[in-house]
Amino acid sequence: MEKQNRNRIKLNREAIKDANHINIYILFACSLMAILSELLNELGIFTMDKVIMRITISIVFVLFVTPFIVHLISDHYLKREDGFIYQEKFKYAILIPAYIGIIILCTVLTYQTVILMVLPPLMTAQYKNSKKMVITAIVISLIMVPVTMYLGYFFGLGDRNLLKAILTEEEQMDISKRIELASWERMGVLAYHYMLPRLICVGLVNILTFCIAVRNDKMLKSMIELSDEAAKEMEKRNLMQSRVIEDLAAVIETRDSETGGHIIRTKKYVNMILNQMQNDPKYKDILDEDYIMNITNSAPLHDVGKIAITDRILLKPGRLDKEEFEEMKKHSSKGGEMIKNIFSNLDDENLSKISYDIALSHHERWDGNGYPNGIKGEEIPLPARVMAVADVYDAITSKRVYKDSIPPEEAFEIIVNGSGTQFDPDIIRNVIEIKQELIDFVNNNKKEE
Repeated sequence: MEKQNRNRIKLNREAIKDANHINIYILFACSLMAILSELLNELGIFTMDKVIMRITISIVFVLFVTPFIVHLISDHYLKREDGFIYQEKFKYAILIPAYIGIIILCTVLTYQTVILMVLPPLMTAQYKNSKKMVITAIVISLIMVPVTMYLGYFFGLGDRNLLKAILTEEEQMDISKRIELASWERMGVLAYHYMLPRLICVGLVNILTFCIAVRNDKMLKSMIELSDEAAKEMEKRNLMQSRVIEDLAAVIETRDSETGGHIIRTKKYVNMILNQMQNDPKYKDILDEDYIMNITNSAPLHDVGKIAITDRILLKPGRLDKEEFEEMKKHSSKGGEMIKNIFSNLDDENLSKISYDIALSHHERWDGNGYPNGIKGEEIPLPARVMAVADVYDAITSKRVYKDSIPPEEAFEIIVNGSGTQFDPDIIRNVIEIKQELIDFVNNNKKEE
């Protein structure tokens, strides 16, 4: 259920981001078109009043480009994880300038920009369907029609006015004359012959807007439902994999009485280290939740190859001689082979690969002096490098028939001193950050024993 909720939040978050992104770039494109229009007017290709044009385009450009600049600063330069682009309320910072800018353009430049009236409703339709938002968009869009119509009549550019047919030449040049000669009859003509057609067109666009918003909402809900189903299937598969791993770990435990506690503890150490590494910029984009879960769940299988080692060596109550140790070292390669065979039918390449890497390579060393293949540095798979630290730390803090346990503080120093030779320095750098957490876990575990 928790994973399903995370998926829903993620999908909603992505939907908001996509809608904001599209609308920001629509406004940015409009701002570029406004600048182009101003340049063409300055060159004489357009013949509008240059002073009015400059003032109008300047105001509209600032309105249209501001959301884009805020987005660049917040989400690209400052690189905020929860930037404005993901905020649902940021849509108001996009839509409000869009409505205001279109009203200004349609008022001053009149018929040249009337078609832009359809833009704000279509931008609104990009967002998740909300009755309140749709109704508000429809009302504002319909109000825009009479507002821009009558403001355009009184204050628009006369020589390029949609209402030129009913304006005298004197009214076209003198705004005060328009106000002086305004009558109810003339306002009625404006309403019947000019405002009503616009109102019908904008109304049709609003119907389209509502349909698009409903469709977007249904698509998002369908995606969430599909995501929930996929999450449920994933949970079932993870449960099955977990049971397979637990059964294998139980088999290992029956062969070696000391290994059972080792399996539980090393799994905990691996998880603690990975959670810390997730905060490291180097691993932040690598260690997502699924990757950490797969590594943690695979950790108990790191010594699965010991099943193939004879009891004479595995259960020997003392140190192994050189020949016995060479035989014991084979548990890594044998473990890798076993993982390949067991996981071949599980249809999870990620878990299979991680389990294989851990079983095969958890005894490799950073300096290349490990086994079974003598690989070094980052040639060693990351899961195996983490497992190596957890495995050694538990081994030296645990009592064996052939040795006493080392105090956790002293054991920690041994691990740190192995940085750059036995262990990955970057992993050790993160391990140092959780020193007390590791030490406390060892001490608490010994008390429980």
